[in-house]
Order: sequence, then structure tokens, then C-alpha cells
Amino acid sequence: MCRSPTPIRPRLPSWLPTEGSLPVRESVAVGSAAASSAAARALRPTRAEVNLAALRRNVNRLTELAAPAELWVVVKANAYGHGALQCARQALAAGARGLCVALVQEAVELREAGITSQIMVLSEQSPHAADLLVAHDLTCVVYNQHYIAALSAAATRAQRQVKVHLKIDTGMHRAGVDPAQAVELARHIVTAPGVVFEGVMTHLATADDPHHPATQRQLAQFEHVLADAARPRSTAAEFAECTCRTCGATARMSASTCSNWASWRCVAG
Repeated sequence: MCRSPTPIRPRLPSWLPTEGSLPVRESVAVGSAAASSAAARALRPTRAEVNLAALRRNVNRLTELAAPAELWVVVKANAYGHGALQCARQALAAGARGLCVALVQEAVELREAGITSQIMVLSEQSPHAADLLVAHDLTCVVYNQHYIAALSAAATRAQRQVKVHLKIDTGMHRAGVDPAQAVELARHIVTAPGVVFEGVMTHLATADDPHHPATQRQLAQFEHVLADAARPRSTAAEFAECTCRTCGATARMSASTCSNWASWRCVAG
């Protein structure tokens, strides 16, 4: 005679609520798609507490380190999970000049929440987003002619201007125009109606080590493009701002090359 094996009940962590331990008002019916907030917290008790005083102190210190350059704080991806709106307000109050995000949606959310400072959208967006970018007075990062043309058309339709920064790929190979084509694209920006050529930028891959050969190569490449653009008849643009991105660059390197620094990791500590 065969007996059915005794079912093995898994041992659950002691902090999990047991059957019948939740109050009736918090219990979940079988098959229900919704769980009470209390039950959800019990299942995932992890939480993050953000010290806003520490954040303000970090931003204030970084503005001092970056001077005379300006600090722009990156709050993309909900400020990397810290809360974009709260962190944006604290950073601006502590001396940050502007904010950086990855998506137009993130920028619009900040605008609708009352943020009036400059906001830079670090990635090229769909050309279909051009009207939205112009309407919310967002600073755009560009590195191809199609995007520049879309922004120019949107600015012309709205009878407004749109500020852009040209991103140069000096070695990180994530995004940006090839250095050999940078001056030609800068010339294209200058002639685009409604487009204000506000600056050039690059993204340092290993800026936490200012003496790393890769960092030195990127900075040398960046400076070479700037020098090439400054030659007579090279382009009619004057680069008002030169921006280098990464926390390490802000904390460890001279601001002699760049007038803006964009950072988050140092802000969060």
C-alpha cells in the first residue's frame, strides 16, 4: 500500500505575516489583484531614507569645487531613485545652476511641478518630441542633423528659440558626434533658424582618475575640437559653455577647460 508523501511546507521568514495575522480590513481575498499597502510593505520592507541636509551640503561643496564653473545636477531616473522633484529643489536651493535629465517626460514633470531653472535633456529625443521640448524651454543635447532640423522647425513654428549643446564623443562611445565631424555639425547648428548654439560638451568615462590615460586622451580630444572651432572662418559660433560630465571630473579636476560640470554621484554621496 502506497501512501501519499506528506507535503513539505516551506519555512518562511519570521517577519512575513502568517495566515490570519493581518486585520480583516487589510486581508486580501483569494484571486484579488490588489494588495493593501500594509501587506505590500510587509512583503518588501526595504526603504531608502534621503538626508536632504546632506544633499544640500554636498551640492554646496561641489559648487565651491567647480568654481568658477557652474554645477548642473543630474536628476534623471527619478534622481537615481532618490526622488527627482525633492532633490531638484534642494540642489537648486543649495547653488546648482541647472538640472539634467535623460528624457523629455522627466523634464516636463519637473516643469509642471514648478521648476523654472534651466533643464538639459542629455539624450537626443524623438523628432516628434521637438514641439514639447521647445514649449517647455528645455535645453537640448544634439549630435546629428536630423534632430537639429526637427528642433529648428519646432522653434520656427512656435516663434521661439531653443538652446542646444553639441555633444562630442571623445572616447566613451555612448553618444555624440565624431570629433572629426564636430566643426561641420557646429556650422550646421549656427545656420539653423531658431536654434541658439549655447555650448559644447563631452562625457568623461574615467574621470574619477584624472591621470588615467583615457581621461587625458578625452580631454585632449575635446580641447583639440575647441581649438579647431576657434580658427578663423571655421565656424561663426562662440561656444558660451563647455561642459564635462561626471562626478569625478567635478571633484578632482581643474575647471580651466570647462565652464559647466554635470554630476549626481557626488551629490548623493
